[in-house]
Amino acid sequence: GMVEEDPQSSEGRNMMARGIGRISDLVLEDGKGSWVRDVRGRRYLDFTSGIGVVNTGHCHPDVVRAAQEQAGRLTHGQVNVGL
Repeated sequence: GMVEEDPQSSEGRNMMARGIGRISDLVLEDGKGSWVRDVRGRRYLDFTSGIGVVNTGHCHPDVVRAAQEQAGRLTHGQVNVGL
């Protein structure tokens, strides 16, 4: 059946640019491997994973470790200023 709308989803819609569409009202809290979990604790197989997770899954330990190490050195370097 239809998934009941989470109150946080309407809040999220108000914060998104109008040009960005959504196909669901899910509010995701975390993910591991191919699975994601919403704020109500329901698990879903992520058939929509983007380029950031398609090869290794959500929260792969090696990717998490590398991101944590990089965040300790440089968080955001503008590509038009320096690589």
